[in-house]
Amino acid sequence: MITFLVVIISLGILIFFHEFGHFVFSKISKITVEEFGFGYPPRLIGLVKLKKTNKWKIFFGKKVPNEELSSTIYSLNLIPFGGFNKIKGEEGEIVSSDSFYGKSWWQRGISIIGGVLMNIFLAIILLSICFKIGIPLSIEKAKIEKNVQIKEVGIQVISVKKSSPADKAGIRLGDIILKIDGKEFKEEEEIKDYISKKINHEINLKIKRGKNEIELKVVPKPLKEIFSEEELTEDEKEKGGIGIVFSKVSLVSYPFHLAVLKGIEATFITFKKILIGVYLILKELILKRKMIGEVVGVVGIGTFIGEVYQVGFVYLLQFISLISIALAVTQLIPFPALDGGRLVFVLIEGMTKKQISRKTEAIIHNIGFTILLLLMIFITYRDLLRLGEKLFK
Repeated sequence: MITFLVVIISLGILIFFHEFGHFVFSKISKITVEEFGFGYPPRLIGLVKLKKTNKWKIFFGKKVPNEELSSTIYSLNLIPFGGFNKIKGEEGEIVSSDSFYGKSWWQRGISIIGGVLMNIFLAIILLSICFKIGIPLSIEKAKIEKNVQIKEVGIQVISVKKSSPADKAGIRLGDIILKIDGKEFKEEEEIKDYISKKINHEINLKIKRGKNEIELKVVPKPLKEIFSEEELTEDEKEKGGIGIVFSKVSLVSYPFHLAVLKGIEATFITFKKILIGVYLILKELILKRKMIGEVVGVVGIGTFIGEVYQVGFVYLLQFISLISIALAVTQLIPFPALDGGRLVFVLIEGMTKKQISRKTEAIIHNIGFTILLLLMIFITYRDLLRLGEKLFK
């Protein structure tokens, strides 16, 4: 139950910050936001300032006060997940000086890009917190850092090959290897050497996952049966393994000012890497009709959040920051209905100095939204299948 709540809260924070970004930058652009809500309707309670008395008024339910309003309605809604904005004239139905389409192209552009900027800001905050309370780094890298506090964690699993013996045995990213067959190991090479000699012989791993210690049994196989030839050296092909990559990890904590700088640096490095990754995925998909990597939806992300939460709080913050950056990059894709698609229309209008037909733009965005909805349904279906395989294997 706690894990489920963590997943809902984490996803809710990501959506809320994105919408909050649109809200803030719409206000900066002097575009009227008719309502900014926490959660999704129906509305439970609202707060608004009345124009006549200049006082705030609380109201309940759908019915808005009859008096003329001078501010945005701030609402708390029944479904406690994320948030939403109701921006005046966003669909082109109203064109006035304070509406979305009543503003210049660059003001609309600022409003559109606000969600992306806020997701980046959220990532900076979360990563700065991670660098302050202690972020996991390899021992070698930790020793290079200056003005830091280092706390050794142990030998930790940093990657699990899909369908490998380790994956099938239930070993997860973030697990700390305590013992193998009752023996303690201090160095990574000692573990590699031990496992490499145990091909087709069952070994017993004692691992630490979060606060819990558990034991798992796994049978090492030749590495050439687990990894592709390109992933292995000639020496490794005849050795045994279970399909994990591990590293001697420590928690490294930085002073506040350095933690913030590190958070900013890590955010933009990650942003660049995800941007390149998305470009390569789209390039392969369009030119070669080939999908590289795995695409997951809300269910898949929720599953990962639940798993990362079991490892530790700092890992959860890192993962949420990663998803926040990924959301920012995804929204920048110039596809109809996404922020990037809306931004394209605004930029075209700015460059040509000609107004694009609101009806044409709406039709294109609606088509894009339909395609995205169908894609989301398909990805969710695949996520559920993968989740079912994990639960019942």
